[in-house]
Amino acid sequence: MRFRPVLVAVAAIAAACDSDPTAPHVPTGVPLTRPALSAASYVANWNHAVLPLPPNVQANLATAFGLAINETGSVAGYIEGPFDGHWFTVSRAMLWTTAGVQNLGVLPPGSPSQRSYATDLNDGGMLTGWGTTQSSTGLCCGVVRGFRWTSAGGMQPLVPPSPSDYVLTRGYAINTHGYVAGTVTDAAGAFHAAVWTDPSVAPVVIGSLTDATAYDINDAGQVVGAHSGGAFIWSAQNGVTVLPTLAGAWTYASGINNQGVVVGMSEIADGTQRPFRWTAAGGMENLGLPPGATHGSARAITETGRIIVTADFIDDTTGDVTSRLFLLADGQWIDLGPAGFGSTYAGGINETLQIAGSGQTGQTAGLDAIRWDVTLTPATPAFTFDGFFAPIQNLPVVNLAKAGQGIPVKFSLGGNMGLTIFAPDFPASHQMACDGSAPIDEVESTVSAGGSSLSFDTSTGVYTYVWKTEKSWAGTCRSLTVRLTDGTERSAHFRFVR
Repeated sequence: MRFRPVLVAVAAIAAACDSDPTAPHVPTGVPLTRPALSAASYVANWNHAVLPLPPNVQANLATAFGLAINETGSVAGYIEGPFDGHWFTVSRAMLWTTAGVQNLGVLPPGSPSQRSYATDLNDGGMLTGWGTTQSSTGLCCGVVRGFRWTSAGGMQPLVPPSPSDYVLTRGYAINTHGYVAGTVTDAAGAFHAAVWTDPSVAPVVIGSLTDATAYDINDAGQVVGAHSGGAFIWSAQNGVTVLPTLAGAWTYASGINNQGVVVGMSEIADGTQRPFRWTAAGGMENLGLPPGATHGSARAITETGRIIVTADFIDDTTGDVTSRLFLLADGQWIDLGPAGFGSTYAGGINETLQIAGSGQTGQTAGLDAIRWDVTLTPATPAFTFDGFFAPIQNLPVVNLAKAGQGIPVKFSLGGNMGLTIFAPDFPASHQMACDGSAPIDEVESTVSAGGSSLSFDTSTGVYTYVWKTEKSWAGTCRSLTVRLTDGTERSAHFRFVR
């Protein structure tokens, strides 16, 4: 059920009015050649839809971000652009559903110059994020305040732990119970990870970490994020665990599923970044990179372990960098950057492999919010089919058989590949001219069969296809062809007698 955490740097929260740290950096450059997939476990099919803009924003000046998706396919994010005819650019939290796009507005009192950002949502339709309040002059900006949003109550501000000691709050993730994980900033400007069970109640502050932000929370209340010393996982029961790096200087945790599997990015010894997966039992795992990529960051993980990754590619000629969204499924890298797009970025993923993200499509001045719908079909295995076993002899021998008998066609594929191994309309036979010069061998074993059938013997690893022949074939020669679903085929020749 875990979605996306936001592409966020731990930056000065006081600069929130002038810049948006939730926005991914958009590198310049042209789309690069899509890298080849690794050995395929799946055949992947997908389509994408650019999420619509509200009517009151100028498309040629707008940019949109899809940051999270829930199990109903609703997407949370935000749009930057001139709203309602204003000449200046503002940010507005957005919710995309099957009904269209909904502008969630801003925190009270509602100045048009204020900003808001939606960063996550749960299956019940609750969202979290943060925004700016109106300053005493009525201009942007006053206080940065996180919120929890509901359709009934709108934006409910996340209260700080102590108004005198903590001045700013942000919400970054929300779980099924409506608990919000995020950050608070104290009067000295230091960040502290925090968890709200209720927006109107002071949060639990993870006070043992410095410059810390919580970026994701699962339904068990486990929280992950980043701090000045690297990545961490925290729970009320077990406290803080600081995650190791992949032999580099830092690491950053961005997502966790309900099994407690953490994903993120970490520096390796050469100074580049790699996506990682961490478990309490197995520790850190370097997930590697798609072919040709130089850096990568894992953003979110499903309950079944599928991971979305943003990978960077450098053009050796120009030095331009292009980012691409990938789905990592059982070791297979699946490129979801459509041909003709510029950079694409991972946002969030649900259990049906709907993915929220952003990409350069050319429909707006910057990025567009996008939803991908992915289906994975297990790839057809490559069979090891070297021919037929006794009682059938392989070509060029012609097998002599009695017409009307069932002939056991035996072969091996190197293991149990199931019983749906034949291509459509196969095995198939057709009459052929009898070749008197071909060597002939009598089929010494036949069976009584009311019809053709297929079985697999687990003790011997042998498939047996019982081929029911016709009495009318007496005096003719026929070729039997077995074609498998991977495209390989073998034939055997027969001469039938009464």
